[in-house]
Amino acid sequence: TVGSITNVDVIDPSSAGLVADGYNVITVDGLSVTDSVGTGLTVGILMMPTATGVQEFSNSNFDGVNTAIALNNDVQTTISSTTINDATTGIMTGTQSGASYTVDDVTMTNVYQGVFYRGTGEMTLTDTSISSTDYDVNMIGSGSVTFVDGTVDQTKVDITSTGTFFRDR
Repeated sequence: TVGSITNVDVIDPSSAGLVADGYNVITVDGLSVTDSVGTGLTVGILMMPTATGVQEFSNSNFDGVNTAIALNNDVQTTISSTTINDATTGIMTGTQSGASYTVDDVTMTNVYQGVFYRGTGEMTLTDTSISSTDYDVNMIGSGSVTFVDGTVDQTKVDITSTGTFFRDR
């Protein structure tokens, strides 16, 4: 699939607001996914493990979903100017991913865990703000997470693997 999704609202999806699989060159700008029912089973964006290509997400909003952005594939990804509110997980990566992720100007509020990093690659967060109830960053993979500027509570960074967390300013 080659294309862009611009200014789309998805209200109370049964499972996911957007699912991508196979080869894609996809740009998402202005996707809003809201789960007002509160089933706890919804995902804002679900990238399947076999999805390949190019993926960029910007100016989007996720409210009340279980996981806002689930990157289960091994594809370099950019996420920018996005808001995540009242979610269990803000951004999650797949266990087999060695990809490089760039997160810029993302605000996460009232999330259980802001970033759930399970891969071997790297994630750089710049000008990002995380306000979680338990984990701002939860790492179970061997990759690295670098947090540049923005707001992160380092007492809420949990690493239960060989992964590394860097705080830069």
